[in-house]
Amino acid sequence: GINAEYGESGHPEMTSSISVSLVFFGSFIHSLPTKQLKIEENTYIGVTSDGRLAFIEKSLDKIKEHFVIEEEKIIALGRKFLLPGFIDTHFHAPQYTIAGTGILLPLLEWLEKYTFPTEAQYSNLNFARDIYQKVVNRTLKNGSTTVCYHTTIHLEACKALVDIVIKSGQRAFIGKLSMDRNAPDFYIETSAEQSLKESEAFIQYVLDTKSDLITPTVTPRFAITCSDALMTGLGQLAKKYSIPVQTHSNENLSEIALIENELYPGKTYIQVYDEMELLT
Repeated sequence: GINAEYGESGHPEMTSSISVSLVFFGSFIHSLPTKQLKIEENTYIGVTSDGRLAFIEKSLDKIKEHFVIEEEKIIALGRKFLLPGFIDTHFHAPQYTIAGTGILLPLLEWLEKYTFPTEAQYSNLNFARDIYQKVVNRTLKNGSTTVCYHTTIHLEACKALVDIVIKSGQRAFIGKLSMDRNAPDFYIETSAEQSLKESEAFIQYVLDTKSDLITPTVTPRFAITCSDALMTGLGQLAKKYSIPVQTHSNENLSEIALIENELYPGKTYIQVYDEMELLT
């Protein structure tokens, strides 16, 4: 079939013939590789049956040279417009219920008072399914078609989020959270070995879905709550499965001081991650 390949104009270039299932006519807003915002008016946008962009073209006659287009099925946008889906690169799904809470507290105090107790509730699978469905519904409603989700330490709840995302048709990067130190007794993994075993089980669960929508990640919360053995093991898992790493670093001065003055004297936050092979 015809493939849409981007040329110097930033538009897909029509090269041969494929099946187009949807054609929209109206305004389309997108950005070019130069970071320039581009507004296309009175433009035709074609979408293939597998959801790929076939063309962005102003001339219907030119389109008909490559595609069979039934004009009565063209969807006129009128006063509406299309734009590419948003990509949310950092979203804590289990913190949805406490969004905006305790924002005046320093990070480490906020984690202790609000975040850890909230995330501990996701040991209840029914609770997790309910909130995660609301999270995915809301992010999609807000236009986020791709999201990088942080979760909790609970394997079954993380699997539930994967199932919900796939069913909803969202694209996502998802990792089971890992932490085995400096956390409350009610919300901590018992050992690096246990955490790594469940992280690998999660990765395998995602891969077994054979879904193009989901990419598993390894997700150490941050160096403060992860032992050296855990971080090193997660780095090895990332290499083994060729998957991304998502974590936190250098978010505030007290956190940085704890890392660089107490836990790893003489090393920077990034040096710690580098030594644990978590920089990819």
